[in-house]
Amino acid sequence: MGQAPGVVNPHRPDPMTQQFSFGFQYAFTPNDVLDVNYVGSRGRRITVAGFNYGQLNPSYLSQGAALETLVPDPFANALQTLGLPANACDSKPGMIEQGYLLEPYPEYCGGVSATDEPVATNNYNALQASFKHRFSQGLLFTASYTFSKFLSDTGGPEEWGSINGDQGGSSIRNFYNLKGDWSVDGDDIPHSLVLNYVYDLPFGQGKKFGGGMNRVEDAVAGGWEVSGITTAQSGFPMSIGAGGDAGTVFGGGQHADLTGAPFKSGTCGGTQGVPAIPVGTKYCFFNPAAFAAPADFTFGNAPRYFSNLRAPGYVNQDLTAAKWFNFTEKLRFQVGIQMFNAFNHPNFGIPAASVGSPNLGLSSGTQGAREMQGVLKLTY
Repeated sequence: MGQAPGVVNPHRPDPMTQQFSFGFQYAFTPNDVLDVNYVGSRGRRITVAGFNYGQLNPSYLSQGAALETLVPDPFANALQTLGLPANACDSKPGMIEQGYLLEPYPEYCGGVSATDEPVATNNYNALQASFKHRFSQGLLFTASYTFSKFLSDTGGPEEWGSINGDQGGSSIRNFYNLKGDWSVDGDDIPHSLVLNYVYDLPFGQGKKFGGGMNRVEDAVAGGWEVSGITTAQSGFPMSIGAGGDAGTVFGGGQHADLTGAPFKSGTCGGTQGVPAIPVGTKYCFFNPAAFAAPADFTFGNAPRYFSNLRAPGYVNQDLTAAKWFNFTEKLRFQVGIQMFNAFNHPNFGIPAASVGSPNLGLSSGTQGAREMQGVLKLTY
């Protein structure tokens, strides 16, 4: 009594995921193959880390400030008699806000959180295409493209570890209406392109150019190989932290309010010593004025995640240039250099995403600066 316990529902159906796909493959030539596939999944009864059965019914929120009226705590004497700690929700000794007494389980302060409650749903659809050029004329090449959409009403049990699951605006607002939080998932990436390639340069003995090189010339100019992986993908969807007073919804959560201002114009910063930066320049990615803290006793009207407001996309190019020395038929030695983010493309991190932050809309750093390392490899 007087605390917010965690519980396990003994009557839990198993989560269910249905997966399905179909596609076709077509060979243009013996070395060129195209694969096109539809891939989909449906998740039902996905577990939620903390489902609050003790939330105040939203029908009471219309009472507004009356819910915060202090009244005598009817459990105070019982807790004292049992030698238990005082009610954690008491604002003053023996006095509690009226809203807590209207909750489904008023004897438990603030809520009853069920662990791994199977109540969530999700939906994934994707078009996956790949083109493969098998090794011929010194070139091996694969291009893979995915066009997809991932929808859900909660992030599920893995969202705590997601790169995009900590923005502060993705929490469940109303446990009485999970469908109210149906949106793109925090891991939704609508466009993803990956290119893989290995190319034996046509220079050196037995090659198209320089086939008559002597051994010394071939040791310098022949046997070179270039390989790489190019990645380009959409940014993660944004979730905006409310910056409001979630205590006024008594066990629920809050999202930000939309003000009607555009996302892609305006100015970041300009307060608390942060310089003003126009949206779309430097590291300002969206308009902070598009969002406001929700009013007390309201959930906020922003979606859990925005499909049309995303963090910066990701572009990366890894390259390897290497040369093989053939000592015998089986004994080979390779020397080369590997470059990660070879062109040092700036990939900005997820911008600050909490209403009230002077940095709202600003990205504070980049990830994956160029790195280089040497390669020595012996095969036999």
